[in-house]
Amino acid sequence: MRLAKGKHECCCVLFLALLLTALFFLFLSFPLSPPTPHNSKTTWLTSDLSELDVNQVAASVESTFLKVHKLNKYFQDDVSNKLFEQVKHFRSDVPTMVELGNPSMLTEHWEQIYKMMGMNAEDVLQEFTLNKLIDAGIMDFKKEISNISGTASGQSRLLKSLDNISEAWTTLSLPLLPYRGGEGKYILGDLEELLTTLEDHQVMLQAMLASKDVNLILQQVNTWQKRLSLFSDTMDEWLGVQRDWMYLENIFSAEDICTQLPDEAVKFSNVDADWNSTMRSISLGKAGIGVNHEPWIIGP
Repeated sequence: MRLAKGKHECCCVLFLALLLTALFFLFLSFPLSPPTPHNSKTTWLTSDLSELDVNQVAASVESTFLKVHKLNKYFQDDVSNKLFEQVKHFRSDVPTMVELGNPSMLTEHWEQIYKMMGMNAEDVLQEFTLNKLIDAGIMDFKKEISNISGTASGQSRLLKSLDNISEAWTTLSLPLLPYRGGEGKYILGDLEELLTTLEDHQVMLQAMLASKDVNLILQQVNTWQKRLSLFSDTMDEWLGVQRDWMYLENIFSAEDICTQLPDEAVKFSNVDADWNSTMRSISLGKAGIGVNHEPWIIGP
């Protein structure tokens, strides 16, 4: 009886040894990454959120989930199932972690989150970690976090577009042409590129104003819309004055006309001096069009 019992115990030990060996080789067939300072769950939860690469966390968790899922399907036991459920639960929170780690999230967006959760921002900033936020119940506000993070991304795109508009008007310049080969006399040249850029940017600003994410930068968008509108009106007036000046300059360049219309000739002479002075000043300017200032001016 004792002999049979001993044989049974030996068989059990042998079976466990074989099972462990099988587990070892099966483990080798799935390249699960060993824990490191960068892929440890503990590290993710306790690191400063502003320094955490949440996209790397999401990739690591997804990779682990797929491998654990294969293990669970293979063994179908309590241990593998428990591990699978733990990874699955953590994975369900990852999208919110990614949204919290959105680099477009500004102070204004975090203030909305803290207010929504009834938290004191100063307390959180002392330990700005996922653990702290999770303990405070942030995962109960997944939908709200998603909306705020999405708005932050939208506003970031709008700000980038606004920066591109500003940069463009820093480098654009008015095309000038010498008038009749006269020294110090200029007129506006081909404005097609400039006016096309103006129209494109006005359309972009209109699209921004129609965006649901514009609220945070509404004042900046409105400011730029007014600047470009003023510039557009100025160019219309400028071209009109140039047409009139060229017409009258052609008339009063004749001495007999000046003799016949002395008063008008004097008036035009004053206008002519102002026009030429303005155009010479613009020709000497090395900076772009000063449309990113209010009120709109031309000059360095």
